[in-house]
Amino acid sequence: VLGSASLAVALGIVLVPTGQRLFVRAIGHFKQHRSTVRMILHSASPEGLRSIREAAAPPRLGQLRELAKPRGVGWGVLAANCLAQALITVGVIASLYAGYLNPEYRVTASQLSAVINGVATILLFALIDPQLSVMTDDVVDGRVSEPLFRRTIVWISFSRLAGTLLAQVLFLPAAQLVAAIANHV
Repeated sequence: VLGSASLAVALGIVLVPTGQRLFVRAIGHFKQHRSTVRMILHSASPEGLRSIREAAAPPRLGQLRELAKPRGVGWGVLAANCLAQALITVGVIASLYAGYLNPEYRVTASQLSAVINGVATILLFALIDPQLSVMTDDVVDGRVSEPLFRRTIVWISFSRLAGTLLAQVLFLPAAQLVAAIANHV
């Protein structure tokens, strides 16, 4: 399960250029017609399907070289995102496994996933989301370039991938910690 999370994030990173093109087209269509239903119906039309097909593209080598340029967020934000993603990824599974390790308190252990996910949520809402929100506003206002914003999203995605890999390392220690806490709650 944890390995599939890492594979899914890696696939998501590869699909970032396609996703960006699709969002630009969808937002353009929405701005013109001001209807979510119409936008969704358009995406299923022959013209919409053609647009989706044209938007599909893997990352180019030049885009990979761009990653050497400034990131738009500091290493601290990337590390916090990595930790938050690791906690979110491992939270429920570690709590379920803790119930296996400590069957007498399995219900208590399974409920402790909320504590792990709560810490991750606080990290995301306090440290990561504000950075991206302000940067998004700066892009809209023209104070930050779109290429810098795209690089930032890719770096955030890489830190998410690192978080899912870290979750695999944290799985057993997290499950053992949850099992021990369940004994004392």
